[in-house]
Amino acid sequence: MKKILLIAAVMGMFLSLCGTASAVDIKFSGSYFVAGIYEENHSLTDPRLLPSTAFYFQRVRLQTEFRVSDKLWLTTRFDALDRTWGSNTAQETNGAGNTITSGSGNIQWDHAYITYVSPIGFVRAGYQEHGVWGTSFGDTSGTSAKIVWAVPAGEKLFFVLQVEKLGESSYPYTTAPDVSPQTITVGTQSDLDVDAYYATVFYKGDDLQAGLQYYYTRDAYPRSIPNAGSFVPYMPNLPMAGDYYYPFTAVYHTLDPFFKLRMGSVNVEGEIIYQTGAYKYD
Repeated sequence: MKKILLIAAVMGMFLSLCGTASAVDIKFSGSYFVAGIYEENHSLTDPRLLPSTAFYFQRVRLQTEFRVSDKLWLTTRFDALDRTWGSNTAQETNGAGNTITSGSGNIQWDHAYITYVSPIGFVRAGYQEHGVWGTSFGDTSGTSAKIVWAVPAGEKLFFVLQVEKLGESSYPYTTAPDVSPQTITVGTQSDLDVDAYYATVFYKGDDLQAGLQYYYTRDAYPRSIPNAGSFVPYMPNLPMAGDYYYPFTAVYHTLDPFFKLRMGSVNVEGEIIYQTGAYKYD
């Protein structure tokens, strides 16, 4: 109840601030689903190693647009009661698997961004859709904080630049893992951010859609010099300093072209994701 009152207060404050300048149109959209799952052989083995399982789950999604004008609006989206039916706190799941907690887990905000159609292009800033591009191949829909600037070149061709914040660790810290027979302390590092920068060209015609996206990712989190054991399953061949890997920054270059072609009643589509990169040791 407190969360609902807080949401209502925030929306009311937004409307009061915007109402002094101009009228605000509010548009709602959303969805609701409920589903059930029965798995007779969850382990997919013969004989089965795990017992059967069955449950129901649901999700309520509401998206709201606060339109100040045709060129400026705020979009928010949240999911509510995204859980299995009848489960207690320790058993609650998000959809069909991920553990969540009660209380704040009842409502989860995932989108909040402003859109401005400016004289020099389309600008969108805030928490918005992430991981969706081209065909459904390789897509993992999620939410991230980013700034998008799109410039049309005619009615069918678009150029897009983006900067995305995937991880923020701008604060001094100290870690002191217990490594027998001594304890090693690493501290005063603050640049452990994960950032991505995108450049995209996109064509959208009546029978053909095609695009090329390049993005550069800089992952500085490994500069924290974590305990070697936490990285062994993923990066087993890195040089080590005693019980620790040398600190490094990982950089990735990704090219992602796609096309969707319609030829009468036949649809053909394809996408390639090519990635290369390097570890830059401190």
